[in-house]
Amino acid sequence: MSKTKPVDPPLQPSTSVNTGATHTWAELAKAVPAPTAEQLDLYAIRSPIADLVERGRHIRSEKIRTDLVRLGGIAADFYPRATPAQRRLLLGFSSALLGVTVYAGIKLGDMLDHRGSTVGHREGNLAADATTAATLYKEGMSERERLTTALETVVNGDPTLESRVESAHGRVTDHATLSTSLLALVKVGRDLLSDKASPAGQQLAEGELTTAGLDELAALAARVKANGAIAGGARTQGPVSQAALDLQDGICLEYLERMMKIWNGAHQRDPSIPQLFPIATRPLFSPTRKQAAAPAAKAPPVDASADPAVGDSNTPA
Repeated sequence: MSKTKPVDPPLQPSTSVNTGATHTWAELAKAVPAPTAEQLDLYAIRSPIADLVERGRHIRSEKIRTDLVRLGGIAADFYPRATPAQRRLLLGFSSALLGVTVYAGIKLGDMLDHRGSTVGHREGNLAADATTAATLYKEGMSERERLTTALETVVNGDPTLESRVESAHGRVTDHATLSTSLLALVKVGRDLLSDKASPAGQQLAEGELTTAGLDELAALAARVKANGAIAGGARTQGPVSQAALDLQDGICLEYLERMMKIWNGAHQRDPSIPQLFPIATRPLFSPTRKQAAAPAAKAPPVDASADPAVGDSNTPA
C-alpha cells in the first residue's frame, strides 16, 4: 500500500511578518510552524561534519542569525501570498524547508544563550587550569632532560641502547607527547636497573637513579597528561562546546545558501519575487553569478545598390 505524500504545514498568513528591514525571531517563530521529526530528517544537511565545522568556524554565530532572521522573515511574508506562477519559479522551495531553516537558527540562538550563561565561570576555571598545566609542562620538560642526560651517558657506545634512548626521548609538541616521552624514558631506566649484569644499569644505580625515583617521574608524566587535557579541553567541557557551535553555524549556512540560491534564481526571472541578499554573512558567499550577456547579433551586410540612403563607397563618411 503506497504511503500518502505528507503535506507541508502551511505558513500562517494571518501572522504578518514585518516586511521592512527589521525582523525578529519572535515574529518568525509565530509565522513559521516548527518542523516535524520527519521533515528534520528529510531536509537534514548530509555534508561531512568536518566540512560543516570548518565552514562555521570562520564567522560569528550572531552574524549568521542576523541574516537568517532577516531573510527568513522576507520569505515567510512573501511565500504564503505567492501566485502559482511565482511558486513555479521558486521550484525546490517549500514551507517545510523554510521551517527547518528558521528553526536551525532558533536552535543556534538557544545554544548561544546556554553557552553564555556559564562562560564566566568556565573562563575562571580555564585560567587556573592553564596555569597549572604550564607549571607541570615546565617541570616535565626539565625532568625529561635530566633523565635523558643520565641515560645517554651510561649507554654511550652501545648502538642498541643509544637507539632506545633516542627513540624514547622523541619529539615533544604538547602535554600528551611530553607524557609519552617521559614514560618511555622511565621504561628504559627500569629495564636497565633490573638487569643486574648491565654495566649501564649498575652505573645508573651508583648515580642514585632508583625505582622509587622512576615511579615519581611516571606519576609526573600522568599529571602532565591529565592537566594538559583539562586545559586544552576546557572549551569543550561546558554545556555547549565551541565545536558544537561551529557545527550548527555550518548547518545554518548550508540552509541559508540553499534558500538564497532558489530565491535569487527566481528573482532573476521575475523581479517581483524578493531577492534574498546576505549582508552580515556576505563575505562567506560568492557573488551571485551573472548570466553572460548574449553576444549581439551582427547586422547583415547592407546592399548599397538596394538602399538609396547608403552613399557611394568613395564618399567620405
